[in-house]
Amino acid sequence: MMKVFETKEIVFKTELSREVVIRKISESIEVEQILGFGKSNYNYTKPFIGKILNNQFQIKKVSTTRNQTMPIINGEVINDFEGTKITVKINPYKPLFILIWSVGMFLGSILNFYVYFSKNHDTVFLYSSLVGLPMSTVLYLKYRYEAKKSIKSLKELLEVEIE
Repeated sequence: MMKVFETKEIVFKTELSREVVIRKISESIEVEQILGFGKSNYNYTKPFIGKILNNQFQIKKVSTTRNQTMPIINGEVINDFEGTKITVKINPYKPLFILIWSVGMFLGSILNFYVYFSKNHDTVFLYSSLVGLPMSTVLYLKYRYEAKKSIKSLKELLEVEIE
């Protein structure tokens, strides 16, 4: 179960100076536009949205669709003897939400199976039971995929290697 909340720190290393790395990150970040409830028609021109403050940043990859599985990446740029280190960590709150949602779907599926087999043989109860569990699995796998894709995009942007 701890694997769900994995927040492994990834360390990138580059020969670029701290200032150059921060500038590259700054140039690739746009401020998130919140247009009100249910509105997300803003067209971003940069690959990430988020903020940078001194040597720390918080970003997430821009998505053209409404993507609730997009991970938030927290990072810090640190001077090193051989260049610059960028430590990044993926925010653990989305997997926590997915876990809570999955538990709810699991309990709902059990309840629907019980109702279907004991009281009401309406197939709606059966189908909702069978759909709930795969949905939560797909949601979690999509989150993991998006996390890997976001880290890869950041790595390509900064032209760095994993330490």
